[in-house]
Amino acid sequence: MPKILGQTSVDRWEREVRRQLSVQLPPEWIVVCNVAWALQDDNGVVRDGQCDFVVLVPDLGMAILEVKGSRSVRVGSDGIWYRKETNRRTGIAGAEVRIDEPPPQQACRNMHTLAKAVCDRLPRQSFPGAYAYLVAYPNGEVEGSSALYDPSTIVSFPDMPRLARTIQGAIEARMQARSRSHFSIDMANR
Repeated sequence: MPKILGQTSVDRWEREVRRQLSVQLPPEWIVVCNVAWALQDDNGVVRDGQCDFVVLVPDLGMAILEVKGSRSVRVGSDGIWYRKETNRRTGIAGAEVRIDEPPPQQACRNMHTLAKAVCDRLPRQSFPGAYAYLVAYPNGEVEGSSALYDPSTIVSFPDMPRLARTIQGAIEARMQARSRSHFSIDMANR
């Protein structure tokens, strides 16, 4: 079981992902739940943010994991993301609703914000490993495809039994050979 820090979410699907992380990830990995921040951006403006999970993988790097509870998500041929509304009372899927910000865009922004926050606190000013983001749909799947998002960035219901491998693969897909050795267990713990 990995080291897990932070409170358990009230969100059903975030709790499920946390449970899956706790039983699937190796003991040397670190999971930080519900990470929130208020940081100055490059223009000096303080911006708030939050991500569901940060997974620290010694000898590799960091993965930002956003969880979405939608059962059905579709990427249109125009690249626009949609989710199907479900009637909570009947459970019947209804109309498609456009998602204002595609979930991978949100996760990517959070990834860069947290990587910059780490870099700003390090003497060498560069991230010591690789970093990646993933969007998890533990309750559903994403239909359609987008040439703008690599498949390693999406975790749908069928992928849930392979979270460790999926997270590791997402980080490795972004890794340069030289960065692997800098993200030690000591660095992850710090």
